[in-house]
Amino acid sequence: MGIMFTKKYNQILVLYRILSRAYFYLPVFIIYLCSTGMNIFHISLCMSVYCISSLITNELFNLIKHRYQCKYLLIFGELLKITGLLILIVNGYENIYYIIISQIILGGGYIISAGHDSTIIYSNIHNPTAFQEKTNGYMFYSLLISGIIGYFCFQINNKIPFILSIITSSILIVAILICLPDKDYPAKKNNNTRKNIDKYKVFLDYSFTRGIILGAFTTFIPYHLYIDLKTNTYYFILILSSYTISGFISSKYLSKYLLDRKLFINILLLISIFGFYFDNIFPEIISMLIFGVISGTSRPTCLNKLKKLRLNISHENISLERFYSLVNVFFLCVGGYIYLNYGFKYIILLSYIMMITYYIIYLILSKKYQTTNNLTSPQYR
Repeated sequence: MGIMFTKKYNQILVLYRILSRAYFYLPVFIIYLCSTGMNIFHISLCMSVYCISSLITNELFNLIKHRYQCKYLLIFGELLKITGLLILIVNGYENIYYIIISQIILGGGYIISAGHDSTIIYSNIHNPTAFQEKTNGYMFYSLLISGIIGYFCFQINNKIPFILSIITSSILIVAILICLPDKDYPAKKNNNTRKNIDKYKVFLDYSFTRGIILGAFTTFIPYHLYIDLKTNTYYFILILSSYTISGFISSKYLSKYLLDRKLFINILLLISIFGFYFDNIFPEIISMLIFGVISGTSRPTCLNKLKKLRLNISHENISLERFYSLVNVFFLCVGGYIYLNYGFKYIILLSYIMMITYYIIYLILSKKYQTTNNLTSPQYR
């Protein structure tokens, strides 16, 4: 364990986590891509490039991460984000290849940054679980406010949301230099078979749940609202904002009650997916609210389970993002092709097929755990 942070540094770390989710451009990014003449398949491929870049960068990063201090890796990640956004601002409309390059750089920046704030929290905060639960709520609040500001700024000038995100990343670099320690903490490996099975069950749960929800929230649903339903400005904001509002409430107030309610959460997810079958604003708002509740609890629940397994959070968090990226890439690529050729409602069918696949794999892992548990019990020794 590292030294415990003082109250001042805790507050700076809270500020860092809030600003790290100030994605001013996220709600309008699909509209931005549509304005370049791209169809849903090209858009979903473009979004999947982000995840593929994250996946590849993650593998390369694992080879060098122990050579550099955590704070400088975070700074490098933010610098990559700034570079990617600058490419979008300067050359985004001129050529689709510039958009792809920016997505590659942004994906690399994201995965380098992902997880290292968790390293600092679990190494230097007295009660890391409570701290994460508290700040996760603030992060959803940041996503909501920045998204609304970004949407209205986009109506004035389509480059403003990207400029605001660059300013935010610049502020983050200063915050990182101020509040993060110079010392890193080596990952501890655990080869316990039962723990590994439990770990992969957590990875599976997180990856499929977040992969489907975020793939839909960042790509398919905004496109559906903007192109298919031609939703006006206020309804567009209302539907997307309902996700972040419920995510904020869920992360801050409900996550501790839903930690061990896996079946209930899965039933909610299945119901919420079906809500998008109706081309009507009200069931879609309800579905987005449920999406937010599930998304708000998924990460705190996942980290809490990994902590109970006594696994190194920083090390496992990078593996977690790897699994999530694989699911997200599949959903975006296959979903984009299906959407283009068959329509939005077949995205719902794809989501159900992926959920069934998830349940089958989960049951196989549970069966394997039960077999391993029996073999290691005293009567088999």
